[in-house]
Formats: sequence, C-alpha cells, structure tokens
Amino acid sequence: MDLLPALPVALPLLVAAALVGLAPVCPRPVADAAAVVTAALVTVACLALLAACLDRPVVYWFGGWTPRDGGIALGVAFAVDPVGAALATLAGVLATAALTFSWRIFEAVGTLYHALMLVFLAAIVGFCLSGDLFNMFVFYELFSVAAYALAGYQTTDPGSVRGALNFAITNSVGAIL
Repeated sequence: MDLLPALPVALPLLVAAALVGLAPVCPRPVADAAAVVTAALVTVACLALLAACLDRPVVYWFGGWTPRDGGIALGVAFAVDPVGAALATLAGVLATAALTFSWRIFEAVGTLYHALMLVFLAAIVGFCLSGDLFNMFVFYELFSVAAYALAGYQTTDPGSVRGALNFAITNSVGAIL
C-alpha cells in the first residue's frame, strides 16, 4: 500500500521506456498487448487508490522528503483525494479504450505510438494525483509534449506536423497565460 500512489505513474513510464528500447525487435502485437495491459493495470491501481482514499486522503512523499515539524516540505508529494483518484481512473479507462481501439484501426503505427500513449497516460495520472502546483505544472508540460508528438505522429502527412506545431504554439501560449 505504501507504493500504491506511485505505481500508476511509474508503471507506464517503465513500460514505455522498455517499448522504446525494444522497438527494433518488438513485434507489433506484443507492443499492442503490452500497452493495453499496462493501461488496464494503471486503471486497476487507480481504482485501488480511489477505494483507499474514500475515508481520508492518501499522502505519499517521494524519497522520504516529509515536512519537518513546523517547517516546509521540499519534496515531491502525491495527495490523493477521491476526485483526483476518480479522474486518474477515468484517464486509465480512456487510455485503455484508445489503445484497444488503435489495435485494429491503425495499421502502420509503430512502437513509438504505444510509448507516447503510455507517457501521456502517466503524465495525466501524475497531474491528477499531484500534491502541489509545481508538480502539476511539470506533469502538465509532460502530457503536453506527449500530446504534441501524438498529434504529429503520422509523419507521411505534412499537415499533421503543421497541425502539431500549431497545437504546440497555441497550447504553450495558453499555459503561459
């Protein structure tokens, strides 16, 4: 239970790194199955978090950087409440559905697509579970970069790259404001 808040963020990031590292030798069905199973496991972990935080919020301090008595905290924390856990669960369900849908629809997607989707999922879940504004901003930037890459993923179409660039500029201006 101690590591449960970190699991829905760490698991998709680790699997995404493994998929990128094994991309030259990983067949497409294996990448599809790994991504769908990982997204489903993230959903289950978020459901477990939702059940755990119904009575009181679950707070997890990464690296043991807990606040001192009367002091401030200089660490990364997840503060899981029912709303955040429910939104993280919804993100897991939607990512699982999107990856399942893309299994049959997109014929030419490579392993990079699965890795980007898992990074996007990890960032959304991290954003939902984050305990402070700085870490929310970090996770926001991470899922923004993954979204830009996913928007321009079809490199055979110059319009997708142009659309991804427009999306990146518009979203970055909105984030600054």
